[in-house]
Amino acid sequence: MEYRELAKRNEHDQNYQAAEKLYARAQAGLADSALDSKIPLMCSRAGCLLDLARFEDCFKQVDQILALSVFLKKQKQGLKAETLDSLFFLAEALENHKPFKLDASKLLAIDTTCATKARQVYLTYFPAGYNLAKEVRYCRVYAANNNMQEGLAELERFKRSSKLSPDEEVEIDRFIAAAALRAGDAKRWQSIEAKLLQEHGGKRYLVARDLAKYNLWSANYDFGLAAIDAGIAAAKADKSLSTLDKVKIIDELIVFKVRYYADRGDFDKRFAASRDRYLALKAYDKALPALYQEALDKYAELLRISGRRAEADKLVPSSSTSRARLVEGASFFLTEKDKAELLRQENLQQTLKKEVKKGK
Repeated sequence: MEYRELAKRNEHDQNYQAAEKLYARAQAGLADSALDSKIPLMCSRAGCLLDLARFEDCFKQVDQILALSVFLKKQKQGLKAETLDSLFFLAEALENHKPFKLDASKLLAIDTTCATKARQVYLTYFPAGYNLAKEVRYCRVYAANNNMQEGLAELERFKRSSKLSPDEEVEIDRFIAAAALRAGDAKRWQSIEAKLLQEHGGKRYLVARDLAKYNLWSANYDFGLAAIDAGIAAAKADKSLSTLDKVKIIDELIVFKVRYYADRGDFDKRFAASRDRYLALKAYDKALPALYQEALDKYAELLRISGRRAEADKLVPSSSTSRARLVEGASFFLTEKDKAELLRQENLQQTLKKEVKKGK
């Protein structure tokens, strides 16, 4: 128990290396049958290994956790809520982890394995909670690996084997059509697009939002970007829209464009689109303050990442003090884990900036 408490403190202080060793010691001191004590330690240790970028060790730990499900079934043993929470948090950590200090091919391989392991944890310990959103998120690994034919087959299998609501049926059909389009079959997508056009009263700029969403998911970049540009042109030409409505619609599509370039790894175009968004909203800083502030913050962030810190600080003061103030002011509402995560993200951001500067 002492090792576990020390490990928790070190993990909270982001000293993941010490925490991982302490979790390992605590884990070694437990009997194999004490699963409600052992599994949370294994999950915490796997999380530390993930943060330390020791991916192979992390995946081995996850495999051991998955193997315990066989023992549980044989013993007809349930798990305490705390143990299930630790499993769920591990699955989420794997699902959301985005290592950045790797080359593209290694990053893709790690992302794919993380997504696969997360899915295995969900299906092993939370099969009833594995829903359409998680399936769609998992299937994106097929898009990233340029293997959408298999992704299409997996989505169709999920549709056949799941009890979906009418709204979910509509949603999965759209993802299936987007997957088919990326795989080279345009027929289903043409049918979906015709329905969307009818649903939105022929307003091409409203259809463009849906096209952007589904084709970003399938990594069908050229098709999605063309749809966004067509939507922007349609919004500009629509005389029935008020000026502010037009600005908001176009801004929403530009946000998608920024996300496309970010997803494709094209920093220069992402930067240019973010700058254009900021400049476009500058004239509406009083009428649309929230959108303007968001655009300003995002542009300043990219300026900092590109090494132009002085320019960024003229627009928006450095975020380190405001982040600390945010954590301090929200301390009543935030758990210790939430605070640690906010600070971890801040440290990751600072590390990324240093790496970019070194690269230059």
